[in-house]
Amino acid sequence: MLIKNNRTLKVHKNFKLVYFLFLATTSLQAGEEIEGSSSFQSGIGITMGLGVANSSTSAKDGTASNNLKLSGYYYRQNPQAPFRRIGNPNELIDFSNALKVKNKSGVAWTMGALFQKRMGFYTMGLRWLFGSLANSSRIAYSSGFWHYKNNPDINNAYNGSESSISENNITAFQLKNKWFTSFIFEFGYIIGNRIQLFAGPGVSFQRQKLASINSSGKSSGGISKTVSAPMVALGARYALTQRMSLGLEYQRQWMSKKTWHQISKIVPEKTTAVGAPTFKTTNNVFLMTLTYMFGAK
Repeated sequence: MLIKNNRTLKVHKNFKLVYFLFLATTSLQAGEEIEGSSSFQSGIGITMGLGVANSSTSAKDGTASNNLKLSGYYYRQNPQAPFRRIGNPNELIDFSNALKVKNKSGVAWTMGALFQKRMGFYTMGLRWLFGSLANSSRIAYSSGFWHYKNNPDINNAYNGSESSISENNITAFQLKNKWFTSFIFEFGYIIGNRIQLFAGPGVSFQRQKLASINSSGKSSGGISKTVSAPMVALGARYALTQRMSLGLEYQRQWMSKKTWHQISKIVPEKTTAVGAPTFKTTNNVFLMTLTYMFGAK
């Protein structure tokens, strides 16, 4: 009976030892799987993003209205408010001062490639992106006829100090962001082999379109140009598998100031542009991203 109990005790001890070794081996394997499951390795991958973009447009001063030189005049006598209208009989749009700027958010999407090098807990990479931003800004300007106040004598009819554009109407234009392409230099740090924090500067080239808004509120006509901008990107990625990661990202783009000298091509019919609009835009882009690495090492 004693021999049987000793054997039972020995078997029980051996079972506990085997169970302990099993747990230790399983833990090591699990650790190796976690270690190997990181997608933050050296290699080449593709990246896609979907989110929202909003812009902040600043309308800068255009050509001052009192610098406009016009010939001829049209005279109208009004006992309540006499004035002399001069120059072009068409309605004028004064681009020297914007009355109101209204910004609108839109959908943003990106796709591109990621070239990444891992150095311990750090990563360094270059990312190329191509995408589209559907955000826009609506800018309103005063429009009316060029005139002199208080019906001045014809001899000083062309002295601009007393002249202005009567604010009879408001004419609106839409500045819309179209496609863009960016190059971003990334510097990252890996936490727990699952989370990658990254940030970096870059440069972006944005295609913008300026259109006139007609009386029904729809855009008509349009001129386009490409604007360059410095930018910064920052965000985080979480490794889902060895090759795939999900992330959140914020981009800020500072569009350089541009003057739209060809504005006369899209102003409404029988309308003359006074000066040219100048805009400077900042884009804020919020994205959810998905990255897939090919042959990560």
